Amino acid sequence: MVGGRSSGTLAVPYHPHLRFDMPVSYKGMNLHIWAAHDRMFDWLVERGLLPTGGGNLSVLKGSRCDLLTGCYFPDTDLATLALLDEFVGWGFVIDDQVDDTAVGLDPDRVAAVVFELTEILAGRPAARLTQAGAALADWWARVRALSTQPLWRAQFVSSTTAWLNTYAMESRHWAEGYTPSLEEYLEYRRNSIGSWPYSDLAEIADHGELPEEARLLPAYQEMRMPMALHVGIANDIISYEKQHRLGRQKDIVDVLIAESGCTPQEGLEQAVTMANSWMADFQRAAQKFCAQMDQAGLAPEVKQAGRQTVASLGTHIRASAEWEVLAVERFGDDEYYLRGDDPSVCDVLARPTVQPRSPASPT
Repeated sequence: MVGGRSSGTLAVPYHPHLRFDMPVSYKGMNLHIWAAHDRMFDWLVERGLLPTGGGNLSVLKGSRCDLLTGCYFPDTDLATLALLDEFVGWGFVIDDQVDDTAVGLDPDRVAAVVFELTEILAGRPAARLTQAGAALADWWARVRALSTQPLWRAQFVSSTTAWLNTYAMESRHWAEGYTPSLEEYLEYRRNSIGSWPYSDLAEIADHGELPEEARLLPAYQEMRMPMALHVGIANDIISYEKQHRLGRQKDIVDVLIAESGCTPQEGLEQAVTMANSWMADFQRAAQKFCAQMDQAGLAPEVKQAGRQTVASLGTHIRASAEWEVLAVERFGDDEYYLRGDDPSVCDVLARPTVQPRSPASPT
């Protein structure tokens, strides 16, 4: 593991007087990030997601999504990190497709793509798949082979389906010029950030899925909700300046302005206060989860797995914010984003032409 940072607070780029409460430590990046990076790109090229001559490669390299995985899973081995890198890289390609090609401007087309992908996860793949769909089927088959817990697999499918469905919702809102209410936006953002599927993968990274008796405790889900809200809204806050410079989609600040008539600065301040309240909610839920494990009389090894889950979810919150700050301050990846108007980005969500190598089976 490289680096390390103490807990405390984290300043918002361009607004150093605004700070996130961060009572969890930053653990640094996985030592295998570069080797995993190469393996991820090899797989994406092999699966046709980075076509030769297209701008897909430069866009994905600009995002440095492999560093995000390195932050999320700082202690896992190379083979596992490369496998998880593939999913994160695949997700970033999907995101770029909706943002950088005409796909995202066609709500019906986005809905069809989302349906194909979610049907794969549900074990009902189409006879012929897009390149993106075939890649997902390949990856999911390998992850299922590693998983030992049916409940984890069901949770991951639910998490990923909720995330993918937000692309159809966003495309519809974009086409209609619709600004959601605060309540609608928060429900959308907790799913659209992808925090749930990415944090679910920590259990694969740790080679220890949470046993069913701990996963079913009420406080387990109580931890996941504020975690996802914090990650989504912190993303909006940290990237606010560059997103608006590029005319990107509506975010939490726009929603707060529409709801209350506040200024952008006041909206940012309100959003930081909201994020800090969700961090406090996460901390309380984590303590409650540990107490519920004790009260249930769970076996020591189950409680240890539960404590590891708490640590992984905390790492997910901190790592997400750290990577966002890094992306804003050093990578400038969003300079590539020209919604629906970048001819160099090849469409890998074109009509189905690829037959899956091995059909996905039910979860």
